[in-house]
Parts: sequence; C-alpha cells; structure tokens
Amino acid sequence: MSSHNRLIVVSALLISWTFSFTTALPTGAPSTACVSMYPQHPGPAGPASAQSGLVVPFQIQVAPIGDTRAYSVKIVRNPNFPGAPSLLGFFLQVRDPNSNDPLGEWKNLPVYARVGDCTGANTVTHVANAPKSMEQGLEFTWEPTNLPANTKSLQILGTFVQILQTFWVKVPSQIFTLKEEEPQAPVRVAPSVNDNAPAVVPGSTSFGTTDAPVSSVNHNNIDSTNNRQPGFGNSAAAGSSPVNNPNQPQPTIRINNNDGVKALAGFFTTLAALVIAL
Repeated sequence: MSSHNRLIVVSALLISWTFSFTTALPTGAPSTACVSMYPQHPGPAGPASAQSGLVVPFQIQVAPIGDTRAYSVKIVRNPNFPGAPSLLGFFLQVRDPNSNDPLGEWKNLPVYARVGDCTGANTVTHVANAPKSMEQGLEFTWEPTNLPANTKSLQILGTFVQILQTFWVKVPSQIFTLKEEEPQAPVRVAPSVNDNAPAVVPGSTSFGTTDAPVSSVNHNNIDSTNNRQPGFGNSAAAGSSPVNNPNQPQPTIRINNNDGVKALAGFFTTLAALVIAL
C-alpha cells in the first residue's frame, strides 16, 4: 500500500473514531441502563465516566395537570450553567426516593421520544441522537398507574448526554407528593312515582284511592244479596244489617261539600217562598 493510500485509511479511521465519540447512542438508552441509568458509552480506555460537576446544564420540572392525577415533566436548560450545550440523548424514570424501581407510565410521547427497553412503559428515552431543540424544553406526560400501596413521595431521575463522553447520570428533580385520588361521588337514585297515591279532589275529602273526580255520594255499591258492598246511603235487605265480607275490598267513603251547599241553598229558597206566601 502506498503512503498516500495509507494516509487516506488512517484519516478515515480518525474521522470515524472522532464522530463516534461525539454522539449519543442512536436509538436511546439500552436495557442494561434500566437500574443504573448509566448510558454504557464506550471510551478509548473502557466505558466513559459521568461528569462529577455539581452544576448540570439541564433541569427537570414537574407540575400536575389540571384536576387529573397525571403530571407534566419537562427537561429545560439550567440558567446557572454557562453556555448552551447540546442535548443529544436523555433517559427518564420516576421512582420512590427510597427505591430503585421505576414507577408509573409515560403517555402521549412526542416524536423525539419512545418508551425505554425496561419493564412496561415506566421509562422514556430518545429515538435519535440528533441535537434536541431546547427553546421550549422537552415535555412529557407521566401517570401514576399501578403504584405500590401507600406510595406518597416521588422523584424523577434523568440522565442527560451532551456528547458520548460527556453526560450526567441520575440528575434528580425535586421530591413531590402524589396527589390523592378524588373520592367517588355517591350514586343518587331518583324517587319513584307512586301511581296508586290517593287522589286529591278540590272541594272534597277522600278516603281511599280513586282515579276519578268525585261528583256525588255513591249509591251503587250493592252488588247482589250474596256479594254486598255497604256504602253511603246503601243497606242490605230490609230488617237486616249490612254484610261485612272481609274478602271484599273496603268501601270508598267520599263526602262532597258541594252537595251540602246546594241543599242548604234550596232550603233557604223554599223558606223565602213560604214567607212571601204568608
């Protein structure tokens, strides 16, 4: 191989090596990072190490979404970090501060994110290692589904990759308290309408049940000598007492005040006529 060709090969290898160490993993965090959240990036002397600086260029913001139990999670720039470094990759989980288990589910993911290769949908990571637009931040939705009993306090942890050899692991958000579930409202049953309620007739007093207005005193309640129904103005055969059959329906007693008024008016009319005649 000529010296010219040898130079071309060496240059290509150097370019490839340099490019490989200035990117994040192209399809997101691997499954081996589910617990450690370490991106497992290769380096010239073994796996790359995370940055140890206390100031991280990115922050995690958490806020409840309306009256639901879901939360909005955003990755934003840290205003106290100098410059504006690129964000090529990310890896997010929600955990109890005293546990290593990722919790809940990530929902409604944007086009630049996918569910991680861990159990269920409890992890979110990037889909490509291109620089992410940070003007408005990167926003996700997390829901507290299938949590262990008595879970109260939660925290979001994030791993952020600037380049392959520059990243920050398990950057914490503030600890927040899980919203309690709203109590279920009691079911109210509408009262039923009683079609058999006693009818109220203006100008009369009614005992029993009737569906028709009262116009006069009932004189037709005697059916036969073997099936008599005593009523107002009715009697059995002469010299005998009314028959009370316990198997027959009880009589309906109605008093019509209008008939009494008419009778009284007639009495006074007759009395006036007699006085005039005298």
